Amino acid sequence: MNFKMAKKTVFCFMAGLFLFLMPLNAVAQDGGYSVFSDLWLKSVLRTSAGSFTLVWKEVGRDTTPTGDNVVSGYFYADPAQFAYGSQYNPEIFVKIYVASNGWANIAFNHVTVDPVDVYSAHRYNGNAQKSGSVTLSSRLEEHSYTGVSGGPDDPGNSEDSFTASGTARTDSSVNVQTASGAGVFVPVGAVAPGLDGNVGTTVFSIERDNSLSPALPEGEKRISDIYRFGPSGFNFQQAVSVTVPLSSTETVENAALYRMNETSGEIEMIGGVFDAAAGTITGQTAHFSPIFGASVPADDSAAGCILLDNSGASQYTWRNVCPSEILEFYYPGAAPFEGMASVSPDGCTSGWCNQIKYIVPQGRYRLCVETWTKEFQSDLPRLVGHKILPEIADVGKPYRYPRYDISETVRLGNLVMDQEGPCPCSSVPTSSVGTGDLGITLIWHSSVPVDLDLWVTEPGGNMIYYEEPISSTGGKLDIDNQCDDYVAGRPENIFWKNAPAGNYKVEVNWFDICNYGSSLNSVSYEVRVVNKGKTKTFTGNISANATVSVTTVDMQ
Repeated sequence: MNFKMAKKTVFCFMAGLFLFLMPLNAVAQDGGYSVFSDLWLKSVLRTSAGSFTLVWKEVGRDTTPTGDNVVSGYFYADPAQFAYGSQYNPEIFVKIYVASNGWANIAFNHVTVDPVDVYSAHRYNGNAQKSGSVTLSSRLEEHSYTGVSGGPDDPGNSEDSFTASGTARTDSSVNVQTASGAGVFVPVGAVAPGLDGNVGTTVFSIERDNSLSPALPEGEKRISDIYRFGPSGFNFQQAVSVTVPLSSTETVENAALYRMNETSGEIEMIGGVFDAAAGTITGQTAHFSPIFGASVPADDSAAGCILLDNSGASQYTWRNVCPSEILEFYYPGAAPFEGMASVSPDGCTSGWCNQIKYIVPQGRYRLCVETWTKEFQSDLPRLVGHKILPEIADVGKPYRYPRYDISETVRLGNLVMDQEGPCPCSSVPTSSVGTGDLGITLIWHSSVPVDLDLWVTEPGGNMIYYEEPISSTGGKLDIDNQCDDYVAGRPENIFWKNAPAGNYKVEVNWFDICNYGSSLNSVSYEVRVVNKGKTKTFTGNISANATVSVTTVDMQ
């Protein structure tokens, strides 16, 4: 008994690029070599006796006065395979130039008799992204990439390369990026106010998690790592932009972003736009869960595009668009899609541009538009209202390579809202939770109501939980997801503005099954720890009436 008190978007902003210096020795991978943490090379000698992988030898590297990096070396034949093989007998010379803005050029120069096949990849994950051949008659092959990083301060394939965090407020934006190329851009107004109605603050995080196994539609395959974007379970007032680096670019013209709905277990299409230079795909979403990129078959059933045009809107006016009614899917086998897009007024105010390509499965839709606005830049955004468009959006053309056809253009600039409140198809924004030196957030996604509790024991032995939500050290439980008002994915949060040093024990307790007729006996949960700006997420499963020890946090 409970005794407690009662779908492809275009995003107009330039991502920052990072460059670090790599250790001197390259790392061997699948017959090739990671000369930088995210730049892989391989050469194969073709002879009358067959093809043979060559051995890499680095001669040296240096940094120019302007911060550019240069690496020189060569590939030679393995002495165990060739009588003439020697580290002093090059088959192909290589010069790698990495500019301080992340642009990289690899020049392969042929210096032998037999042809040599050359391969390279940016963020290698088992597949070469570029290849070519050099011969006596065509001695030079060049490959170029952008966004290249690596160095002694960048662990390359360690998880530090795949994690990052940053803080945004209701009245400010943030751009968070990992060294691996994943990123999230949060525009002004996306973060909801706090429970007190004042400016809210949220820590946004990115972590890689390839332990998940999403089920894709037939004919599609995952072509990226899976990233947990946090805070999971939160709904935003405006859509945010997420960027995922692809590990394979063989079919990128028809790639799409998917997110995993952790309540339903299904995947949902976000859409996205591929950046060939950076090897990334970017899309919009109004709430977070694990996100990844997948290749989509290049056929007539591919998703289509609606161009949302907000030109002419007054300053500081945003539009959110979602389908109030899906009248028909032309290809019923398509995956569900996460259907909200945000578009700004003229120009690119607060990071959004005034035109967005809204990618949805082909079909017929009745769209709803809601308007958010403010008078001055320092004001908090307010919801004006919404309007359900009378015209039906008919999306009947595939938006895919080599022709990117726009099915419909919807002009929003002079649109007047005629109904109060948000669109019925938009999610209720999640109030910002408390933040500080230490923040611990519990989230669980269960369609069947169940009351889990977050317990944190401080260094002095005092436990913060629903019966003692405030401690003398300043710790506070500010959100408690209870049976009386249960929402799947709503967080429980405990935080300290200034956390005392010491160890904090984190536990999850199964308090109550809210529906006594339910046969539910276990629930998956997620706990995110923010320790002085650095985040780490723990996942697990808890059985009925159990208490699970999650982790111990060491505050310095």
